[in-house]
Amino acid sequence: MDVLSEIASVKKPVENLIPSLLTTYELIGLSKRFTVSGKSDRGITLQGKNISIALRVEFGSKRDFFETLTYLNSTPANYKVLVVSSNSRSLPMEAAYTVLKKKLQVKDRWLLLDVEGKKEPMRINYGGRPRSEMLDSRPRRTDSWSDSQPQRTDSYSTEEPRLNKNTGKPVRRKMIYGRGYRKEQD
Repeated sequence: MDVLSEIASVKKPVENLIPSLLTTYELIGLSKRFTVSGKSDRGITLQGKNISIALRVEFGSKRDFFETLTYLNSTPANYKVLVVSSNSRSLPMEAAYTVLKKKLQVKDRWLLLDVEGKKEPMRINYGGRPRSEMLDSRPRRTDSWSDSQPQRTDSYSTEEPRLNKNTGKPVRRKMIYGRGYRKEQD
């Protein structure tokens, strides 16, 4: 089993939440021949032969949450793991995903975990691999070019035109011209 998948499978401890989680993550890293460096009260860094993993546990306020995101973004680790709780009212995992993808536009691989186990792990920049291979650290090659390129869809459709509720006549649509495509606006 891979290190990241073992980290993702850790269940919530009964007491001493943050120290128990960090100890468990440290033991997983040591069992996989990683060295533990950068140990703090909320996070650790696992350093391997070819890979490094920065891991932080955050259950604090929104300010603490954003400080953790910027701290992890500035670390030079290959993988960054953020452990949050869905019971915490500070910031949900979906908000962290949006901040990382849209605002910070991160290039590193991120793994967002819910310690409560209510939500699936969220992965950022893991490529177009199948879900079963998402946590695998070995790089894989995609065989088809179409997997990496977004599919373009035309705005034209063969469905029936929309009708006005009051008059029963077709709704007039305004044509919008943009960068190499046309679409209709109601």
